[in-house]
Amino acid sequence: MRPVLRTFVLLSICSIALVPSPAQWTAQKNQGDSLLVYGSGFSFSVKEPLGWDSDTGDLARRYGVSVVFSPQQKASREYDVTIRIQANRKADESTEKDLNADMDGYKKEYPSVRFEELPVAHAKYKTFAKLFFIPDKFYEYVVYVNPGKDVPMVFSFAFSKRSKRASAEELAAFTQVIRSFTFLTPNVIEK
Repeated sequence: MRPVLRTFVLLSICSIALVPSPAQWTAQKNQGDSLLVYGSGFSFSVKEPLGWDSDTGDLARRYGVSVVFSPQQKASREYDVTIRIQANRKADESTEKDLNADMDGYKKEYPSVRFEELPVAHAKYKTFAKLFFIPDKFYEYVVYVNPGKDVPMVFSFAFSKRSKRASAEELAAFTQVIRSFTFLTPNVIEK
């Protein structure tokens, strides 16, 4: 009985040493865990950038999107910085026309709006991107991601900043969100 008890105690001590502390769980989540987002007819995963918080509840509903990421840095929050993902039903595979329609809408609402190419791409899905801006007023980085003809949804990603262009760190977070996006299924079963 003694050797069995000694082995049990040794195994217990070893297993306690292997379990991460709560501080390590937080770090692991922030450093690479994916967030599962789902709604009516879709589910996807996306990584929360380090230094950002995600919301799929009240804040997301206020923006009319599936998920909103907000920076933890005070300097970014002062410029109303957000990253948002919206799921939209597809009418067709002409995703570039959706982006062009957004551009036309901005031209009507803001006649002095300018557009620039935005070098952002997803490794697996078709991507269409532009920067919409009025200098010293707003900068809206808009990216459409089309997961393919077999997927009934198209996803729009928007990064907004008031008054000035995104910093290198902010653009890196936006790019990480886009590149980490993975469409999972159109068939979501809710309990």
